[in-house]
Amino acid sequence: MSDSADAESRLRQLAELLLDALPLQLAKSAMEFPNTSIPPNLPIVMVDVTNRPDVADFGRVLNSEGASPSKSITSTWESFLDPRPVIVWRCVAEQPARCSFHVAFEFRTHYTMLLAIVETPRLVLLASSAKEGFRQWFVVLRLEESVPSLRQALLAAAEGERR
Repeated sequence: MSDSADAESRLRQLAELLLDALPLQLAKSAMEFPNTSIPPNLPIVMVDVTNRPDVADFGRVLNSEGASPSKSITSTWESFLDPRPVIVWRCVAEQPARCSFHVAFEFRTHYTMLLAIVETPRLVLLASSAKEGFRQWFVVLRLEESVPSLRQALLAAAEGERR
């Protein structure tokens, strides 16, 4: 495949991912929310699950059954450089309920928060739904296994920024 065909294919793949991604409502450090019980070094990501009942149900089942979210979710990170650097977090859950989802982060906007995931390597995932009110559920995920792919995505995005 030629370089231009490969670039066009990646651009098409990114466009499809962005259309299907969970809407990102918030991506910040817990230290920006001093009146919370979340440790200040943890990054917080809040997504809208209004149109994804499978993801909404996953968090509810996970919390009600007391399952380990870290053992329930497999995640990977991938960078896309054109037209602007974007890092996509892909998650697949097999138990206690099956679902898959992904979240897109703009490299420039979310660099510090993504770096905090590499350093901690944990993430507080909050889900909200217009149907259910502000916060529907949250879990703290341990992401040690996916940190190498996040590091690689950050390095690729940083390299893309320098071009």
